[in-house]
Amino acid sequence: YDHMFGWVTIGKEDAAVKNLTDDYLEYYALTAAEYAGGYVFGVDADYNLVVMKPGLWNRQTICNLGVSAVDMTFDETTGTMYLAAKTENRWGDEVGCLYTVDLTTGALELVYAYDSVYDMPYAMTAAEGTIYAVKNANSGFYAMDAETYELVPVTDAEGNELMLNK
Repeated sequence: YDHMFGWVTIGKEDAAVKNLTDDYLEYYALTAAEYAGGYVFGVDADYNLVVMKPGLWNRQTICNLGVSAVDMTFDETTGTMYLAAKTENRWGDEVGCLYTVDLTTGALELVYAYDSVYDMPYAMTAAEGTIYAVKNANSGFYAMDAETYELVPVTDAEGNELMLNK
């Protein structure tokens, strides 16, 4: 979802952006969204987990998550939706967290707490069972360890591939 152009898709072969609707649905104010199982799941600026059928865009609220979503990705190999979000720790400091999301109830399960919001994923995608992420505009590209959920560098900030010990 793009707040300027509504719902868009990006072509796999040519990376061309195509509008899916002419509606500029600014009232959605989604902070994260991901396609899964024929539906678009998103989190709005009021922390509500919503679901919509592409083409209809009939927003239905599942629940209020109580966290500020940054990005979502769906791992098709495990059927798991991941949510990167900002929240406050018990001392009132803003921290980053990674959750799994139950798409029926909206229940969140904390799978990893980052030391700060600077260490958390800000953009994620899933491919062939691996979650990839970017932490911020000045970071490299990361792969998420499937067992520990830690972000392991794949490239440095300039895009140079790094040697990984696995």
